[in-house]
Amino acid sequence: AKQRIAAQLPLDSKVTKATVVIDNQHSEAHSRDQAVRLYKRLLASRAQWISRSLFTAGVAVLAAVVGLPFYLWSARLSRSAAL
Repeated sequence: AKQRIAAQLPLDSKVTKATVVIDNQHSEAHSRDQAVRLYKRLLASRAQWISRSLFTAGVAVLAAVVGLPFYLWSARLSRSAAL
């Protein structure tokens, strides 16, 4: 266990590379507040990701619904023009 601990990066190095840091050197309530703020931020981020995904899927379906009949119509025209 001591070798694993000794092999870890220094805390300062980890903090500079981390996306999120919850500082637990203060009270339990302070750590909990940080965790709750992070949780809310992640929920908002997830909701934004879901709405973007649904919008993109909707655009793709709309493109398929509009584009496929046009493609079939233009293919039919090009075949009849070739005859």
